[in-house]
Parts: sequence; C-alpha cells; structure tokens
Amino acid sequence: MQPLHIFEPRYCDLLDDALADDKRLAMVLLARGWERDYEGLPAIAPVVCLGKIVAHDRLPTGRRNILLRGLKRAAIRRELTPARAFR
Repeated sequence: MQPLHIFEPRYCDLLDDALADDKRLAMVLLARGWERDYEGLPAIAPVVCLGKIVAHDRLPTGRRNILLRGLKRAAIRRELTPARAFR
C-alpha cells in the first residue's frame, strides 16, 4: 500500500480517468536526468508498478489523497503518444 497526495492538474486528470474506469493505474519512475524535461516527456524506467486505487479523498482545494495497492510489475514494450496531459 502506498499513500499518495495528488496535486498536479495532469495527475488529477489521470486519477479521474482511473476512478471512472477500473481504478487501476501504472506508476513509473522517471529516468536519471528527468529534471531537464519534466514538463515534456522525460525518459522513464522500463518497468512499472500496476496498482489499484483502494481509497480516495478529494480535498476542497482540488488536490486528492489516495491509497494505492500494488498489484504487479509490468514491462513497458513501447510508450504510446499521449492523447491527454498525462502519459
């Protein structure tokens, strides 16, 4: 279980998308040097954690607190071009 505080608008959108579907999302680490291209598409690690949102709370500020339960590791074969603000 991992408690997370979500505040960036793109990740709030990602959370809304996951909550409207199966409550699953993938968490990935950004590769070394991510700071140079944070607002763009920095390189990511080849393995992600697939998790399920088991609790969520929308705060009055629009920020969110969630509890994410890790389900399994998954390999990234290729990354699709983002259609929304989140990857």
